[in-house]
Amino acid sequence: MRSIQTTGIIIGKRSFGEHDQFVNIFSPDLGKIDAVAKGARKITGSFTGHLETLNICKLQLHKSSRGYTVTECRIEHGFNKIRNSLELSMIAFLLLEIFSKIAQTQEQSVELFNLITGTLTGLEENQNADLYTGAFKVKILNMSGALPDISRCGSCNRRWTEADHINLNNEGHIFCDGCGNQSTENRLTQKAAITWNTMKLIHFLSSSNQKQIQKIKISKKETADFKIIIDIFLHNYMACELKSEKIYAGMK
Repeated sequence: MRSIQTTGIIIGKRSFGEHDQFVNIFSPDLGKIDAVAKGARKITGSFTGHLETLNICKLQLHKSSRGYTVTECRIEHGFNKIRNSLELSMIAFLLLEIFSKIAQTQEQSVELFNLITGTLTGLEENQNADLYTGAFKVKILNMSGALPDISRCGSCNRRWTEADHINLNNEGHIFCDGCGNQSTENRLTQKAAITWNTMKLIHFLSSSNQKQIQKIKISKKETADFKIIIDIFLHNYMACELKSEKIYAGMK
């Protein structure tokens, strides 16, 4: 058995036995792991209030042939402002669900860790939750290699100009009007239009930092169109239902 010190964000947990918990952690140097926290469900236990979902923690773990065990935990940031807002809490849990499903087990990534923690920090410090949520989706798709090339038609490969009408079907295929008229698949599939500004926004967000996101100003209509487009890409890539998304949509 060896001892490991790391920083990680708690992205989920579940009960185990009478007093214990399995804690799902993402650490930049360990990736996504499950660790047993013995006695975590005891009211008087040393982990009470520390191993809560959303918390960024300094952790000491023991690793054995049976897996990881949490031996010590200290909170570095608890995102209290998010916890105190029902809407922000629902958004945060949606982001964690997306993150948990896309991040691979034991995939070490400082970039992914900075993405989820930076996005949560942005939600806590700023007002434009929809934009931060959209930016997170763009970035995690881009990091996963699942964000399509939006700069050109997916059928004829012609690069867009500002005068073009850009279409997107429910399978995430981007095409021009000419290719849409020629393709039975494109004609029969419900589609959304991508404006020139939305395409530029997606491209910008794929490589932007948190300070740059803060300066973006877009209308409610542009925000709604942007969400529809990114969700088509996301749902096609994940191919599964997001429970947090249904709850949040019902709440709104």
